[in-house]
Amino acid sequence: MNDGITIPALDSTTMALLKEEAERQGIGVETVILQFLHRGLESARKNHSDQSFYELDALAGTWSEEETSEFLNGIADLDRVDQELWR
Repeated sequence: MNDGITIPALDSTTMALLKEEAERQGIGVETVILQFLHRGLESARKNHSDQSFYELDALAGTWSEEETSEFLNGIADLDRVDQELWR
């Protein structure tokens, strides 16, 4: 599928770099642009899927055994069912 995309206002420095890369690889400028787009999209997809667990990484594995025990003791009451509430 080719939608004939146009890139408006491409500055001369970027265009020169694209031409240089195309010449270095022996391919057309359009192919270089497609390669960069593909790599960028793949990188963005990979980074996005990896980020889903970053928000808690700073906490993972940072508690000592004493801190872990203190925390678990502190929340132990949360496992108990209050029978009076269920009547």
